[in-house]
Amino acid sequence: MNVNRYGNKQDFTLIWDSSSTRLFIGRYEDCLWIAEQLWNIATQIMLPPSVSESSRLLAVDMFLKAHDFALLSEEEEGELLTKGHLACEDFDGPYMLPMKFDFATPVKSTDICSEFSAQCLVLSVTCEVNVINLQEQIISNRLAKSANCLVASMAEISTLNKSEVKEELERSLVWLCLHLLIALGDDSAFCFSLLDGGLLDRLQTELSGESTTIERETNINERRSLSLNHIFDVACRAESCHLLHTAGHLFRLCVGDLLRTKKICIGKESNSVGSIQKKIIQYASGVEDVRTVFEDVDRIIKGRSTIGAEGTTYNPYSSEDIDFFAIEAHNKAVSLIFIGDVCNAEKMLTISLNLIPFSGREVEGYSTEIRRTYRGVVEHRGIGGGSIIPYSSGEMMNLFGTLEK
Repeated sequence: MNVNRYGNKQDFTLIWDSSSTRLFIGRYEDCLWIAEQLWNIATQIMLPPSVSESSRLLAVDMFLKAHDFALLSEEEEGELLTKGHLACEDFDGPYMLPMKFDFATPVKSTDICSEFSAQCLVLSVTCEVNVINLQEQIISNRLAKSANCLVASMAEISTLNKSEVKEELERSLVWLCLHLLIALGDDSAFCFSLLDGGLLDRLQTELSGESTTIERETNINERRSLSLNHIFDVACRAESCHLLHTAGHLFRLCVGDLLRTKKICIGKESNSVGSIQKKIIQYASGVEDVRTVFEDVDRIIKGRSTIGAEGTTYNPYSSEDIDFFAIEAHNKAVSLIFIGDVCNAEKMLTISLNLIPFSGREVEGYSTEIRRTYRGVVEHRGIGGGSIIPYSSGEMMNLFGTLEK
C-alpha cells in the first residue's frame, strides 16, 4: 500500500512515483513538452514529397508516443490514470474487436484527452494507411494495432467539444476506416461497418455536403466530387480484392449520388451510370438490390423530360446500356420464375417490356418472346401448377445469348 504526498493511502502506484521515470523523463509537467517535440519530429519526417517506408513507420510510432505523453501530462498527482488507452500498453492487445468499426453506437468516452492527443492518433493511422497502400504484403500485427488505434481515436474524438478541429477529425475517421477495412480484407466485417455500423450513412453525409456545420470558405461542389471519386476508387479496390458485397454497397452509393446530382459518369466515360449499375447487378446479394437497379433505369428512361444539371435532358444511358438492361431484366425474370418468385419476375418483365421501345432493332426482334413470357406469368397467377415459361430451360438459356455482354 502506497501513501501519497497528502498522507492518504492508495492501492496503486503512479508512473511519476518511479525514480527511473523522474530520472529519464522528469516530472509530469515535462510530458507535454516531450509530446510536442515528438509531434514536431514526426511532422518533419513526413514533409518531403518522397518518404521511405521505414520513415513512415517511424512517424507512426512517434505520433503514438506523442499521444501517450500527451495523456500522461494530464495525469494529476495523487490520481489514477483513468479511461485512457496508452499505445504502448493497449493497442497491441485485444481490448477491442479490430475487424469491425461501429459509427452508429455511441463510443465510451475517455475523460483525459485533448485535440492534440486525438490528432496524434489520427495522424498515426494516416501514416500507417499510406504504408499499407504502398506495401504488397501487409503485416498483420501492425494492421491490428492501427485498428485498435482507430477505435481509441473514435473514443477520444467523441469526448471533444464541438469545433472545426473535431469536425475535420470525424471526417478523417470515415476515410481512414474505409482504407483499413480494405486492408483487413474481411467482406462480412466491412459490410457490418457499412450497414450496421453506420459507415454508409457517414459516407452519404459526406456526399450530400451535410457533414460541414461550421462556416468556412470551401467549394462544396468540388469537395463532393472529390468524395465521390474517393468512394468509387475504394469500391474498385474492394472489387479487385474480391470483397464483392462491399463493392456492391459502395457502387450503389456512387450511383445514387450520380442520379441525385444528375451526372453521367465519374471521371472517365467508362465509369458511367450504366456500367456501374451492371456491376451492382453482378455483385447483388438479393433480389431487392437487382430490382432497384432496373426500377431506376426504367424511371429515368421513361422520364425523358428530366432536366440535368446543365439544363439539358438527362439520360445517362447509351443505346448499348438500354439493350443490355432490357435483355437482362428478362433473363433475371426467367431465373426468378424457376425458383418460384413470380411476383418479382412479373415486375422485371414489365420493366423489360417498358425498355423495348427505346432499344435497338435486334432487341425489338425479341419483343414477341418477352411478351409471351409475360403473359405466361400473368395467366399463371392465382391458378397454380403448370409451366409458366413457353420454352424449355435450354431454349431460354440460348434465347438471348448473342446479346449478353
